Amino acid sequence: MHNDDLPLLRDMVGRVVTITSTEGEVIVAKVRFVSHEHRDVTYELICSNQPERYRGTVGPQGPLYVIPIEYISKVEEGNRGGC
Repeated sequence: MHNDDLPLLRDMVGRVVTITSTEGEVIVAKVRFVSHEHRDVTYELICSNQPERYRGTVGPQGPLYVIPIEYISKVEEGNRGGC
């Protein structure tokens, strides 16, 4: 994704989305914050097809993670990750 996609991502704050990373990871998450300055997305992880990449509790009120927008290849609204 690019800077032009930041307004679209900001519209998704508070919503559950499915993020596909450029590395093939599929993340179902609730978007918490989109930073124009840092060009990243802060999300609450719900599930991932690569759970070994994460530590701690996953689910409601779970830990927050950050992904730079250049590592996002696609974002879809809703749970498209099958979890």
